Amino acid sequence: LVGPACASDEAGSKWLAEFMHLVASDPPDYIGVHYYGTDADAAIKYLEAVHEKYPSKPLVVSEIASISRDKKEVYAFTAEVANWMDDRPWIFEYGFF
Repeated sequence: LVGPACASDEAGSKWLAEFMHLVASDPPDYIGVHYYGTDADAAIKYLEAVHEKYPSKPLVVSEIASISRDKKEVYAFTAEVANWMDDRPWIFEYGFF
């Protein structure tokens, strides 16, 4: 079972923490993640922060994408983040949106 995928902002992180507290006796098997932005380093930092908060749960990154309108920037973001995620055993699966 994948937990709810929240927005990658402070409100989403807070909501997920509250949810995980409420379901502590029967938590989801995976942490759901969504991320939209233009900075690959920021995306990686966010994914690392989620993993650090829930280290025993693999991540399912069901939506991730660059919001840039520049094709080269989108390709660069996608390649960098995909290559990074491929090397992380704690990322169970991902899908670019």
